[in-house]
Amino acid sequence: MKLQAARVAKALTPHVNTLLLATTLAKMERERVDKIERRVLADMGLNCEPKHVYQLADSTTNVYYARLNAIHLANGFADAAKGHCPACCAEHLQVQAEWSLIEAAREFWPDTTNDRLLCGVKGLGGLETRRKYLDLLIGLCVNAPGYRKPLAA
Repeated sequence: MKLQAARVAKALTPHVNTLLLATTLAKMERERVDKIERRVLADMGLNCEPKHVYQLADSTTNVYYARLNAIHLANGFADAAKGHCPACCAEHLQVQAEWSLIEAAREFWPDTTNDRLLCGVKGLGGLETRRKYLDLLIGLCVNAPGYRKPLAA
């Protein structure tokens, strides 16, 4: 069966737009949360990056996360009550959107699954291969005639 680029783009564009919006949200939330984390660390007199918090004593880490949680709750992030981080939740939505796009593309490339992209054949695979595949699908849609980007992207 010969694939028609316009047909593929039409089928995948809603998934691409969802992914673009989710990626934008994830980047915005990560930047916002990283600023808050750095501020909390500075206020606590700690000289480390947020990604190194795991190295702190448990009691210090508990205080740090309690302060972050209080800030997230005060800013209206309801899932903070469950201990969830806004940036991590947004990044999870991005991953779900990536899975959705890969799954939708199986209509045209049935053998290409998330697992196969990650594992590959004879060592040809991994996150870079998965990222390139997603970029190709995105490029196919955003470069199609008549493409309309989502409003928030």
